[in-house]
Amino acid sequence: MVVLTDDRGPHVNLTYPWPMSQISAIFGASSPEEVNDRLYMMVNNTAGLGLIHESINYRNSSDYTRPWFAWANSYFAEMVLDLAERMPGLIFKDDVPYYAGQ
Repeated sequence: MVVLTDDRGPHVNLTYPWPMSQISAIFGASSPEEVNDRLYMMVNNTAGLGLIHESINYRNSSDYTRPWFAWANSYFAEMVLDLAERMPGLIFKDDVPYYAGQ
């Protein structure tokens, strides 16, 4: 099992990292390997819901806060659009950039 790691939030305690910190790291990443690792970590820590939670217990990914956290899910969608432009080969079959609104 892949366990989410990274910044931990003050709202619960230090055993609950914020998936949003992974999204922020992806925005700043230039390495496709780093992006893949962080994406894999995020999508495999949704407790089967396919949604981004506010925070996740790093010892047990089925223990999380907010099953639906609009801010984190919206931020994830922004990150996907960013990757569609910067690193389309990571999320599409073709390595052709996609520009939203065009």
